[in-house]
Amino acid sequence: QDLSIEKQLLAGVRYLDCRVARDASMRLPSALRLCHGFFGATVASALATVAEFCNAHPLEFLILDFNHIYLSPPEHQALHALL
Repeated sequence: QDLSIEKQLLAGVRYLDCRVARDASMRLPSALRLCHGFFGATVASALATVAEFCNAHPLEFLILDFNHIYLSPPEHQALHALL
């Protein structure tokens, strides 16, 4: 996507395809990043953006589809802690 998550949500997108991988150059949990061929936002910042949107628009609903999760068991536990 060319748009940030915030801009996608403001444009009406309500389904987010959240593929997660670890950026080996970073430490957990900030190393967990959205990944669609290239690293995008950190999972933590993406979730913060989604939470801000949901708080500002309580009648809206979003679907976050976490799939294609390329993580080891400890990294997977770090993802669960963020969620």
